[in-house]
Amino acid sequence: MFKTIIGRVFMALCLLLSAQYVLADLSPMQEKKLKREIDEVITESAGAITAKHPDLVLEFDWQTYDNLDWAALGKTRASEMPYLKGHISSFGSGFNAACKDDDYKEELVKVTRIVLTPATEEGPSKKAQGKLDGTTLTITFDSLGGTLGADDWKKGIESAY
Repeated sequence: MFKTIIGRVFMALCLLLSAQYVLADLSPMQEKKLKREIDEVITESAGAITAKHPDLVLEFDWQTYDNLDWAALGKTRASEMPYLKGHISSFGSGFNAACKDDDYKEELVKVTRIVLTPATEEGPSKKAQGKLDGTTLTITFDSLGGTLGADDWKKGIESAY
């Protein structure tokens, strides 16, 4: 019985501490560091692409992300921002998978800029959706859902065509 009480108290403390982390907003320094980490993941993901497509620019749409209506979504940037690395980490693999199809590859070599944009509302799925505007490919994705895999990104890229 004593172990059970201690276990429950420990679990309650853990929940309380994790809730404080999730509910607290990020300090400016925490946000800066997380954004830098996410930008590094984007750079790594782009590295998987730029060896064959050196002029391609890959970027994350921070302005849209920063302006999400967090209160309406019932979430906080502090709770969601750490997951962005997971969402974005497989983008390069998804892009390369799309390029394995010669028809998509022929079109994708014309793209000079890719913008990863978070959806402005929580969607029914974690799918990515692509839109081509000239030589800019914008991929809108549910940054609030589960982690996207390479196949999700591939389908999002292909949806632009």
